[in-house]
Amino acid sequence: HNRDSRQQRPGGFRPVRCCRSRAWAPEGWASRLPVSYTGVMITVTGSVETKLSADKAFAFLSAFENTSEWDPGTPVMEKLTPGPVAVGHRYHAESEFRGKRQSLEYEVIELTENHIKLRGENKSVTAFDSIDVSPAAQGSVVKYTAEFSIKGPAKIVQPLLKPAFM
Repeated sequence: HNRDSRQQRPGGFRPVRCCRSRAWAPEGWASRLPVSYTGVMITVTGSVETKLSADKAFAFLSAFENTSEWDPGTPVMEKLTPGPVAVGHRYHAESEFRGKRQSLEYEVIELTENHIKLRGENKSVTAFDSIDVSPAAQGSVVKYTAEFSIKGPAKIVQPLLKPAFM
């Protein structure tokens, strides 16, 4: 099925099929993201170009309640704090990893005109998600970074989890 026959959304966002679910993602987002392990956190990072202007791309992505539209691994993202996104705002997420669903509570910890960073946590993991958007010749470039750290006694298996993200 060729690329031109795929359903498009304005700005180059298109449906991506992954793990039997459908989510909207910037064009090219489905490519594999590099994974690294520093001994402290597992890091997944990647960049994609979109036809959206940097302002429009950041407005969509920083409204973290939209996450389930572009991240197939997060089927549920609910905004808990009313109003426009701001530092301190909270979200409830349900993410799927290796067939299991986990709930995380996220909080916006950094926010500028082109950068947002959130801290997510539950009893077994701490996660940091960052989105940075910069202008490009044909729209903008979105850089996404997710860092995970296992908590408690399960932390000992963290180095073994790296292949699960690859």
